[in-house]
Amino acid sequence: MKRLKIGIVLLAFLLAGMVLVLGASAYQASSYGAIYTGGLDSRITAQTAQSELSSMGYSGSYHWNDAVGSAFLRMPSDQVFFFVGHSGPGYINFEQDGVTASLTADNSNLYHISSLSYNDLNDMALAVYMGCNTADTDWLNGNGNLLSTSTSRGVDTAMGFSDEITSPQVGYWSGRFWNYLDNGYSVSQATTAADTDNVANFGYWDREV
Repeated sequence: MKRLKIGIVLLAFLLAGMVLVLGASAYQASSYGAIYTGGLDSRITAQTAQSELSSMGYSGSYHWNDAVGSAFLRMPSDQVFFFVGHSGPGYINFEQDGVTASLTADNSNLYHISSLSYNDLNDMALAVYMGCNTADTDWLNGNGNLLSTSTSRGVDTAMGFSDEITSPQVGYWSGRFWNYLDNGYSVSQATTAADTDNVANFGYWDREV
């Protein structure tokens, strides 16, 4: 699915109409934020997502200052994966003790999702890569595309952004998105509603594509 919203393209693949409703503590959800050396602090956004996921019945865990390898090894056990922080085409950046390391889609020199088997992520219903350009493909450096690689390894729905996004809007949109899911909206409905709220609150949804 591809939808053009004001100032941003948000991509979602497969089961975007699904509703996340599960029994208490039945499934694992991981939410990742970080304090980056450059000053960005995405912890509150990640914590808020974790709280909403716990409210939905997931065994939600919140991680910051986490090593990229730990997050990567955790992915096959996750039903929901949420990352918010610095990123780019084909990769997301984790920061631990001031050291940045990337999780990529396809770069064999780094941790890469394509190294997983084709059914390793079959249990993952939703992966949200919330950062700049996470829906875009990096051909030059071999990082690939996070969304297509994730779905090829079994993720039902993978979401990302195809332009730069700003920190205040990220926090607001994420909070609204997870709250709508907690209130029974499908992924597609929650996305549309969060987009609408973001435009109403800020007057725009980041920059024009």
